[in-house]
Amino acid sequence: MQDWEWEVADARRFDEFVAAYRTEDLTEDERFLLMEMLVQCVEDIAADTGNHDAAWSVIKPFVLSRPRLHEDTVSYWACLDKTDGFRVSPDMRRLWRIISS
Repeated sequence: MQDWEWEVADARRFDEFVAAYRTEDLTEDERFLLMEMLVQCVEDIAADTGNHDAAWSVIKPFVLSRPRLHEDTVSYWACLDKTDGFRVSPDMRRLWRIISS
């Protein structure tokens, strides 16, 4: 299954994915994939409720704590070469300015 991390992301399980990300003994690959799932959850929360601020405030520190690991994720979701993008793109663009400087 291509892009399975986005397909299995389920906003109802956001807290479960957050708890998993906070686990100390994860590999970098596991953290990377969990972040992809978390961002998809935040995107889905924004689509469902129109407000993703609370969920975004949870994952933003994760990215800032490992900026090199999540650089590609931020770049993708920021849609840097487009004027539109995802619901989380404006947040990701602001985050990109922080981690790419």
